[in-house]
Amino acid sequence: MTPLQFRQHCARRGRVEPELDMDGLLDLIAREAEVNRSELDLNRPLDELGIASLQMINIVFAIEDRYKVTISPEEMQAAATIGELVALARARMRNDTPS
Repeated sequence: MTPLQFRQHCARRGRVEPELDMDGLLDLIAREAEVNRSELDLNRPLDELGIASLQMINIVFAIEDRYKVTISPEEMQAAATIGELVALARARMRNDTPS
């Protein structure tokens, strides 16, 4: 199901789609990356956090599952900071390309 189809499905059933709240997303990233939530800063490079490639994949899978979006491997690799990863997730929820 594409993000647009998911939104339409929710609208037909009177349900609200999951919203991307910053705290929830940062909590998800911290949990999957096994880092302290206080270490996450939108401008901090992902590689400074010591996030291994498997952890990054788990982060993306968790984002995709929770927010019903799809993030390509190329987009995942292009995200260099926490902020870029957040922007990517937000763009996917709007069914847009990331800015």
